[in-house]
Amino acid sequence: MNFFLRQTAFDFEPLEDVAKLSWELAPKLCSEKCRPYHQTYSVNRLIGLGGLGPWGLPFFEQGLSPLAQIEKPRVLISGGADTGVLALVIAALGTRAISSDFTYIDICKTPVEQNTLMATKLGLNAVILHGDVLDLDIEQVDAVVAHNFVSFFPPELRQRLFRKWFEALKPGGVALIANNASRYSGAKRPNRKGRDISKALSSLHAGALSWGMTSNEAAELIELTTLREYDQTRFPHLAIDEFKSEFIAAGFEVELVASDEDGKSLVPNAFLREESDLERESKRSVKSVFQLRRPFSVN
Repeated sequence: MNFFLRQTAFDFEPLEDVAKLSWELAPKLCSEKCRPYHQTYSVNRLIGLGGLGPWGLPFFEQGLSPLAQIEKPRVLISGGADTGVLALVIAALGTRAISSDFTYIDICKTPVEQNTLMATKLGLNAVILHGDVLDLDIEQVDAVVAHNFVSFFPPELRQRLFRKWFEALKPGGVALIANNASRYSGAKRPNRKGRDISKALSSLHAGALSWGMTSNEAAELIELTTLREYDQTRFPHLAIDEFKSEFIAAGFEVELVASDEDGKSLVPNAFLREESDLERESKRSVKSVFQLRRPFSVN
């Protein structure tokens, strides 16, 4: 099965409302560090990507399918740029989502407000928490989901994060992790500062005006998006083998690892249009998925 090619917009996700909410609230709720990311991410999805959600739906459909045997499955979603990861999980669960209990946690209040809005609109059984996942104390869950979350987490705290996911799971529970991974240990993120993204920004500006933004708002969107695209504050990707060894050290059994080795299913990105950029990006990192299990007993 190809876990990477299928990427879709979710017709039940109130993305326009979510984008408006983040645009209005992020200046008040975000730190200066995360504001460019959270204020523009949903707007860019809506205007620049036609509403496409996160990649990996087939992986999550397969990994979450056993939850159909549980009367009221409980799912923890660890972080998310907006409502995309929760929407991805809902899509993967299908009709089972309505009888599931969701817990979502993020350290930034902007995506917390976005996910609260969507959970309310959809009538989900959801607890949306604002806080540090390392301090999380909840009833154990059947599944933990994270999507490109590890890349934003300080390396010195990463093992605590993986152990927290492990402890949050019931024995026999599954963790489904999708994340970009380096092809080799020590690979650096590509430096985006030298790229010419003026064409993509021009298209985004036109889309923002068509969406109803004022000229000043569209200009601010371009400024913040440029900051986000050129941001070099995220931490280096782990190599695939490093992911595996750290998951094992946290207590997990690694059941499945898959990577988009041919690089053909890179996420559509208005700022990676040039083939040379795509090639350089794919040489450094690759989309990867990990299915992990908390064993029933420890030897």
